Amino acid sequence: MEVSNKDKQKAVKCFLDGNEFLLIHIDGSANGVDLPPHLKGQKIVTLKLSWHFRGETVIDESNIEADLLFGDEYYRCIVPYDAVYGVTPSSGGTILWHPENSVLDVIESMDKGATGAKRGDRRKNPTTPRNLRRKSSHLRRIK
Repeated sequence: MEVSNKDKQKAVKCFLDGNEFLLIHIDGSANGVDLPPHLKGQKIVTLKLSWHFRGETVIDESNIEADLLFGDEYYRCIVPYDAVYGVTPSSGGTILWHPENSVLDVIESMDKGATGAKRGDRRKNPTTPRNLRRKSSHLRRIK
């Protein structure tokens, strides 16, 4: 079932009004998306929005526009609703609307995690000596 842009707009406004922040999951390579150079063209991008940020945030019928801070500079991000495939409010839970072009890419990246490693491969290196892996506590036992 196709989700309309109006429904996405309502969801974004509702979650922004009821939460401290909202993560929007977008396809940065979609038409009409304007992002900083280091994010341009990436299929999977997550942006953090909040009414509490210093930069302006505008939620209208066709786009989400937000002045977001990247490093020490603000950039005016423009995201049409067609590029939004999911939202995660600060209260938890993610709503995914299936994009026509990148469902498998999203699922694969979520499965691999940010490092690109499979979930089972995230264990500490077992060849590392135990005393180097574990930091001792600053707390002392008092008898």
